[in-house]
Amino acid sequence: MNSVCPNCDETVQVPNSIRRNDSIDCPICGEPLIVKRLNPLELDYDMSEYEYEDEDEESEYENF
Repeated sequence: MNSVCPNCDETVQVPNSIRRNDSIDCPICGEPLIVKRLNPLELDYDMSEYEYEDEDEESEYENF
């Protein structure tokens, strides 16, 4: 199966055994992706790879 990487817009070939919510890395740009839909195959950014700022910490923009 093929889909398009949302980061580099290149065609990404994924195995037929892929399932919804599986994570893969784009072989072209290395962006971590997640399978959002199977039919049609849709890839999206895998946001679980990024750490978020702790809500209890004060933001540097909070005082503006």
